[in-house]
Amino acid sequence: MTAKQMRAVGYCRTSGEGQRDNTSIGSQKEAIGAFCQRNDWALGGHYIDECRSGAKVAGRDEFQRLMRDAALEKFDIVVVYQLSRWGRDGADIIDSCRTLKRDFVVDVVEASGAFDTRKPMNALMNFVGAGVAEHERLSILQRTSGGRMARAKAGLPWSGNFPVGRAYDPTSGKWCITDRGRDIAAVLQRYADGESLTKVAAEHGIKNGKGRFSKWVAGSQLAGTYQAHFQSRGIALDERILMPAIPEVVSPALLERVKARMAHNRRWNRTDAIQYRLVGFLFCKVCGRALGGRTDKDGRGGPHTYYKHHGPGRCGFAAVRGEQLEEAVLDALYTFFRDEPRFDRALQAAMPSAEQRDDLEKQRQAAAKRVAEVEGKIRRLVNAVAAGADVGLLLGRQEALKAELASAQERVAELDNLRAETPSAYESEQAARLLRLDLEQRFRGEDWRALDCAGVKNFLHHLFGANPRKAGTGIFVTRTAKAIEVELRGAIELGFLGKGHLPPGALESEEMATLKKTSREWQSSKGKCEKLGALIETIEAGKAAVVETAKALDAAKVELATAEADLLWTT
Repeated sequence: MTAKQMRAVGYCRTSGEGQRDNTSIGSQKEAIGAFCQRNDWALGGHYIDECRSGAKVAGRDEFQRLMRDAALEKFDIVVVYQLSRWGRDGADIIDSCRTLKRDFVVDVVEASGAFDTRKPMNALMNFVGAGVAEHERLSILQRTSGGRMARAKAGLPWSGNFPVGRAYDPTSGKWCITDRGRDIAAVLQRYADGESLTKVAAEHGIKNGKGRFSKWVAGSQLAGTYQAHFQSRGIALDERILMPAIPEVVSPALLERVKARMAHNRRWNRTDAIQYRLVGFLFCKVCGRALGGRTDKDGRGGPHTYYKHHGPGRCGFAAVRGEQLEEAVLDALYTFFRDEPRFDRALQAAMPSAEQRDDLEKQRQAAAKRVAEVEGKIRRLVNAVAAGADVGLLLGRQEALKAELASAQERVAELDNLRAETPSAYESEQAARLLRLDLEQRFRGEDWRALDCAGVKNFLHHLFGANPRKAGTGIFVTRTAKAIEVELRGAIELGFLGKGHLPPGALESEEMATLKKTSREWQSSKGKCEKLGALIETIEAGKAAVVETAKALDAAKVELATAEADLLWTT
C-alpha cells in the first residue's frame, strides 16, 4: 500500500531593512524546494512576507493567511529556510507552532532539520532554536541602536526624522533652522505677546495651529540643549545624548512665557470666552442634535446670547434666545426641588420595582443554565474525541460550541452587572432619603442667578447625569407656530454604594408654563393652609378663653348668691 504523500508549503520572510545575504526570498524558496524534493513532499506553494519584521505577527498578512489555511486543512507541513524567518520572538515561535500542531495537526520544519515539531523528543532543541532566533533579534537591535547612538554623539543625524524646525546640511556638515522653524518662532513670539494662536498660525500657513503648537511646545525641545532619546525595552536601553550642535528655535525665556500662557488658559478654561450655562445639556427635540452657544454682539439693544441649531432645515428653527430660555428652564428646575409632593412622586416612579428585580433574577438563572448546558456538550465532545471519533468531523462543532459558550458567559456577566446595579427596595428608599437631604443642603433656597456658570452646570449634572448625550437625558426644545416648547428628561443619580441611577423620567415631561403654574398653585395652597392653621389655632385659643370666662362668671354668680343670703340672714 502506497503511503499518502505529504502536502507541504513554504514560508519566506525578509526584514524591513532588506536582506543583503543569502536569506533573500529567492534563496529561501530554492532551499525549501530542495528540502521538499529530498523528502518526497508535494510543495504546493509559498507564503511570502517581504519587508516585514519578525518581532510581531501584526502586519504579516501572509503569515496570518497561512494560519487560516491551516485551519482549512490545505496542507500538512510548513517548511522554513531558517527559524528566524518564521519569527524573531521566542515565545511567539513556540506558541504559533504549538497551535498548528495541536489544533490543526500541521507541523513546522526547518530546512536544516534542526527545528522539527514532528518529533516529540525534539522539544528541547525546538526551544533552543526559538531562543536563538530571539537572541539574534536582540543582537540586531543592539547593533542598530549602538550605531544610531554613535552618530548622535558625533553630532550627525541618527534617524530620518529631524527635530521640529531644524535640518542637517550635508554640504556644510552643520544643523540649521528651517523656514518652518522661523515660522514657529514668529508665531510663539506673537502668542506670548497676547495674540490669538490660531489666527497667527493661519497667517503663517500652519493648519490646526492650536493642536500642533501644543504638541511642539510640550515635547519638541524648541529651546535649550537638544537631547536625543534612545529607548528600547527589549535590550533595557534608556539613554539621552546631549547634542549642542542642534540650534534652538526659540529662547528658553520665550518658551517659558508661552507655556505660562497655555497653562493659564487650560487652568481657567479660557476665561476670556463667553460661558453658556446650558451647553452640554440642551438638545433639539426633533433630531436630537446638541445646541451650541453663540453671542450676537452687534444686535439691537446690546449683545444677546443664543443657543444655535446646527441643522435647522429639518427642524424648523435656527436658534433660541439664551436669556429667555435659561430663565424659564432654571426657574422651573429650581422650583422642582421646592415642590416636595412632585419630587417624591418622581423618585417613587423611577425606582426599580420588585417585578423588575424578579425578572432580572429569572433571566440570570436562565443564562446560567444555558452556560451549564453548553459546557456539558463540550465535555461530551471531548470524551468522543478521546474515544476515537474523527477529529476533523468534530472540529467545526467544537468551534461553534466555544462561540456559544462565550456568548452565554458574556450574557451572564452582563446580567450580573445589572443585578449588582439594581438596588433593593430598602436601598432605594434609603438612597432617596439621602438624595433629598443632599440636594436640599446643596441647592434649596439658593437663587441660580447668584451662582457662576460652574455652579449651575454642577446643579444640572445632578439632574441629568455626567454624560447627558450618552444617557439620552437633558433639556429638549422645539419651536411651534406659537412658542418654544421645552421638555425635561432627567436622570438623578443615586449615591448609595456608588451604583445605580434613576432612569430618564425622574422629571415629568411638562411644558415650562405648566411647571411654573403647578409650582405657584402648590405654593399658594401651602400658604393658604398655613394661614388657615393659624386661624384655627386662634379660634381654639379663643374658645379656651371663653370657657375660662364662663367658669369665672359661674363662680362669681355663686359668690354673689352667698353674699345675698348672708345679707338676708343678718337682716
